[in-house]
Amino acid sequence: MINIDIETRSPVDLAKAGVHVYAQHPLTRLFNFSYSIDDGPEMLWEPGNPVPVALELALLEGQEVHAWNAQFERVMWPVVQRSCPLPDIALEQWRCTMVRAFLMGFPGGLAKAATSMGLTEAKDTSGHRLMLLVSKPRNTFKPGAKGYEEALALLGGGLLPEYDLDSDGTIYQWWVDASRCARMGDYVKRDVAAERAASKFLDPIPDRELAGWQLDQRINDRGFNVDLELAEAARRLMGPATKAADKELARLTGGALTKVTKPNDLRAWLNERLGLELASINKEALVVLRSEHDLDDLSNAVIDLRLSAAKTSTAKINSITKGVSADGRFRGGLQYAGAGRTNRYAGRRFQPHNIPRPPKWAPDAVPYVLTGRVEPIELLFGPALEAISGILRSCIVPSGEGSSLLVADYNAIEARVVAWLAGAGKLLGAFARGDDPYRMMAATVFGIPDWRDIAKTDDKRALGKAIVLGCGFQMGANRFWESCRKDGLNVDKELAQKSVTAYREDNPEVPKLWANIQDAAIFATENQHEWVSMDDSGRIWFYHDNRFLRMRLPSGRLLSYQTARTYESTTPWGSPCTKLQFWGWNGQANRMEWQSLYGGRLTENAVQAIARDVLLDAMLALDTKGWHIILSVHDEILTDERTDAHSVTELEEIMAETPSWAPGLPLNVEGWQGDRYRK
Repeated sequence: MINIDIETRSPVDLAKAGVHVYAQHPLTRLFNFSYSIDDGPEMLWEPGNPVPVALELALLEGQEVHAWNAQFERVMWPVVQRSCPLPDIALEQWRCTMVRAFLMGFPGGLAKAATSMGLTEAKDTSGHRLMLLVSKPRNTFKPGAKGYEEALALLGGGLLPEYDLDSDGTIYQWWVDASRCARMGDYVKRDVAAERAASKFLDPIPDRELAGWQLDQRINDRGFNVDLELAEAARRLMGPATKAADKELARLTGGALTKVTKPNDLRAWLNERLGLELASINKEALVVLRSEHDLDDLSNAVIDLRLSAAKTSTAKINSITKGVSADGRFRGGLQYAGAGRTNRYAGRRFQPHNIPRPPKWAPDAVPYVLTGRVEPIELLFGPALEAISGILRSCIVPSGEGSSLLVADYNAIEARVVAWLAGAGKLLGAFARGDDPYRMMAATVFGIPDWRDIAKTDDKRALGKAIVLGCGFQMGANRFWESCRKDGLNVDKELAQKSVTAYREDNPEVPKLWANIQDAAIFATENQHEWVSMDDSGRIWFYHDNRFLRMRLPSGRLLSYQTARTYESTTPWGSPCTKLQFWGWNGQANRMEWQSLYGGRLTENAVQAIARDVLLDAMLALDTKGWHIILSVHDEILTDERTDAHSVTELEEIMAETPSWAPGLPLNVEGWQGDRYRK
């Protein structure tokens, strides 16, 4: 087994452009690398030294190559080979230690993960700061700019080691003094020591997860095609659109407000106008404000302008344009197992999982955005900033003529998994028959005899949807009320309580699921080294191995809770009870801390993890059948196919096939085909 860590330098901003664009730049150079073979010492290689024979032989033998965030080392390997002619490394040889950490609930940063694991081999934080310095140019001299002629003269017709000349005439100066180079050697060796210690601490990666990660690497290498003309037009339109919004804001407020990008001014104006004391005017606060107050037209118009300006459109468009390779494809947009303890996919840079939901008219706005003119956009669609946000998905297009996007997603998969785990008869029946469980739930809440009397566009259905999708994880009335406020649903506390009660009474099997899964986890924690089933179905099992409480999912995958323990407490109504907690990473607080484990949270973890496993099985099946997956967004799979090669019906059938480990799970898949990504 080989552990390796690579350090490089480049004029390309790695965080913004991504490793694929970074590796393609001709001035991206290897700084050094460190490696260890089995339990041997950490070795250092720097440019100019002989090829390390032991490493060469180990690679030729086909040994596994482990790295933290192995995608970087894997994509950068051709850059290494330019300086050190080592053998190629097949994808099958690579192993990502960071993904193994994700699969056990640890954070993705090596320093944080090493601390979370309690390793004595910690990452060198001061060396990390040095790495961030030396990996970027010390100075940049553009032709015609101040200092350029002096730098050119210093080159003397030939490049000194600390200088590089780019094809456009730009001169880059680097930090290459002897003391910093020596310090970088110590840093990279220490990283390998920390990575190797983490690798020994972590569970081996299961075969199915390894296959999933390898598929993920192929998806990231394939990338997706970007309509750069549209993305660039939207980027250029941001300035004029913002000015138009500022002009409209000034007109509406009689000059009292002049900038949509000044939230403090807008907050003060709203507070004075409405007689309130808003502490924030972020999206959540404004949605809550609208749900609780009957605002006048002027206040609503000002809020609309602010919400349009506050969207992440600018950052996402810049991420698209800076992260596209020379062939017009955006690569590296996914992170395998990166979303929390349940190991769903996470997004990177462009963050495809967080694209704002577009209005229905968004595709129609595309040709108008391409014109670059604000006036027709605002005449037809409203604020141009809203149109720019709306066309973000439209920037993802097929590979070329004769190709289409074939896209499908799972309908209400989490609610279906909750019903399946619990054996909730009413919900399972509704899903199996194709009835609308949201209107059925609303009918129960409002006492309507026939749920079909509720229109699909009725606000009652929206409430029913919120109940079915939100109350499966033991959400109480107060939390449900807060959730509705954040989503803009006008629900008072009495209706919130009625909704939660109706869900539990309509589906009594679900509260029983919460109790069973909590009792099983507590029993396993107090009776270590003994497998405990959640119930007679045998779908969820628990086991405590003295380091971790493990939850075994129906797929066979394990969720891990470090140092889980029980303690005695009391219920809110004063009765004695046993509670469960574990020592885990809190990403929002950026620290390890004791966290509660209770029936609702265990159910949520199990359900989201099962939904993710269903998605992974479908992706692996599609890949085996020759489909070209380009993205996964939540419960949705995007493919880029020749129009004569596959059909939406085929995609739906493959995705809807019930996994062998989930008999009776009622899946439903809805797909479409088109020339631009949409929702």
